[in-house]
Amino acid sequence: MTASELPQRNGHTPPASPVDEATSPADADASRTESLLAGLRRKRLVDLTEPGPLTLRWGLIAVASLVIAGIFTLLYGGAPTYDPWAWIIWGREILHGDLVTTSGPSWKPLPMVFTIPFALFGGAAPGLWMWIARAFAIAGIAAVADLASRLSGRLAAALAAVGIAVAPLYYAYGVQGSSEGMLVLVCCLAATSWLDDRKNRAFWWLVAAALIRPEAWAFVAVLGLERLWRSPKRITWIGAAGAFVIAAWLVPEKIGSGSFMRAASRAHDPNPDSAAFAKSPTLNVLGSMGNLLLWVPLIGVIIAVLLGVIAWRQDDGRRMIEKPVLRVAALLGGVSFVWVAIVAGMTEGGYAGNPRYLAPALGLLVAVGLGGVGWLVRELARRGLAVVGEFLVMAALVSMVLVAALRLPARTEEIIWQKENLAELKVLAKQPGTKAAVLRCGPLLAHPLMVPPIAWTFRLHIDQVLSDDPPPAKGTYIVGTNAHSRPLRPRLDLISGYHQLAATKQIQIVTNCGG
Repeated sequence: MTASELPQRNGHTPPASPVDEATSPADADASRTESLLAGLRRKRLVDLTEPGPLTLRWGLIAVASLVIAGIFTLLYGGAPTYDPWAWIIWGREILHGDLVTTSGPSWKPLPMVFTIPFALFGGAAPGLWMWIARAFAIAGIAAVADLASRLSGRLAAALAAVGIAVAPLYYAYGVQGSSEGMLVLVCCLAATSWLDDRKNRAFWWLVAAALIRPEAWAFVAVLGLERLWRSPKRITWIGAAGAFVIAAWLVPEKIGSGSFMRAASRAHDPNPDSAAFAKSPTLNVLGSMGNLLLWVPLIGVIIAVLLGVIAWRQDDGRRMIEKPVLRVAALLGGVSFVWVAIVAGMTEGGYAGNPRYLAPALGLLVAVGLGGVGWLVRELARRGLAVVGEFLVMAALVSMVLVAALRLPARTEEIIWQKENLAELKVLAKQPGTKAAVLRCGPLLAHPLMVPPIAWTFRLHIDQVLSDDPPPAKGTYIVGTNAHSRPLRPRLDLISGYHQLAATKQIQIVTNCGG
């Protein structure tokens, strides 16, 4: 029996309930408004976390990246880090038919595609390389965002763009013109090409990655075999690609050093603080991976794994994350795991295992981790907890910005220090008397990480600048450091009878050759 029937059955109107008496039209309107706002919040979060690729126009992204990087480089300048300096020097040496690669970092074929023509512009070559490397790093942010969007829509894309941009490794090497931005970009484009069923294109992006890092060779081999299995007629161009990658790594080293395997030998001679000398190189590499991700993406990866497992086991009708999306996450996570495993295995074998070798895994895992955060926000919105989801988004953003504020200033200080080092070296090299004395009194000694910029500035081969410690009894010593927090080298307390040739704020040149 309903309340509307009671008056007819009993002959009188039933008393109003306490709720009816307490509810006014204004309260009812407020309730409806609150319900409407909650529904709008829910819809907005669900729409923002709808999985799917971004609509990216890569031509426009390339132009925008070049413009932004160009403006930044013109206004700020800066100095390359250790490895790019060597590529710039080798570009100059190739142009003059005098390549010497006996010292310095390992040869990298893809950066040389740029540094060789840049050498035509003389002293502008370092700035041109910084411009192009920074542009690649900016474009890499869009590539990471696109992968995150395929997992959890535009919200995840925005979070991932912030997450990769403020990652200390990506930030520092992007600003300093290393190849990590380029590497992240081509690896992410290989992943998106594969997901878009453009597997031949994915193969060529991996070939580009293989011209930067040897860890990518395994992926090129696997994808090449898959392409051959699909169509044996592809043997010609796949075989040519493999031969080209090998030749591009080995032949220049043979010309420059006399040994095909000089790059491998150099990589197998890591610095004393490298992961290869850790008690457990594998654990050290895994720790580096976690440290690179920062807290929010790392927690996001854990969330993605947990929600992914739960969703996979749910019935099709009530699955919170669709299986195709789960497969994308599994692919990205699996490739990241394999890449980290390859780096760890090589480190166990005596290679350096530097954190920057993990850059591709960083890019992919940032996309997975922030995609996982998007999954959680979407599920909260579906369950009527949109306010909690919004708070989670804001907490993730604030956390990433705060961590960046704590960790990036130290990196920025190093970048500024090295920029000033370069400016002071240019001033010293332009002093005819100083330059002549430096070149006359050998050997030339310097801080190990300052060797390439000194070689560039004084127009020397890298192997003409030494980094012996303790220094020899006679020679010229360019005393400095590549970061304010690191000690000056060579140590003047180990040298007797020297006199100062020149000095700037951060650099001192002394000699004990007499005169």
